[in-house]
Amino acid sequence: MTPPVRSLLVLLVGLGVLVACERYADDIDKVKRATTAGQVNEQLVKGLAGARGAFKWSGRETEKYGKGSGIVLVEARIERTSRAGADQVVQLQWVHNRATGLIDLEDILVNGRSRGILGAALDMLTLELE
Repeated sequence: MTPPVRSLLVLLVGLGVLVACERYADDIDKVKRATTAGQVNEQLVKGLAGARGAFKWSGRETEKYGKGSGIVLVEARIERTSRAGADQVVQLQWVHNRATGLIDLEDILVNGRSRGILGAALDMLTLELE
């Protein structure tokens, strides 16, 4: 592949990613402003990331609810390092129903394992103690 063709391909892929992110920007903003367990989701994510972590928001349609259903999965992916130096990934997932405007916590994954709210709370406490 020649350098100009490679550069064009990289540009097109990059534009595709930007368009996909733009498509869900409103969903992500609404989830950030919503509350879970009495706390604004954006603040919840920042608090979980703490001083040793970083986070990224994303949105997508899922097969679970069907493409074009108007139900979008919004995820905050938190990557952090424990006090003991262990790498950890926490994924908070919400669904946003565009038709009703309702937002609901869908799942919490800790290091790739679905934990639910109580299991995740215990995992987060354990991660903080490390």
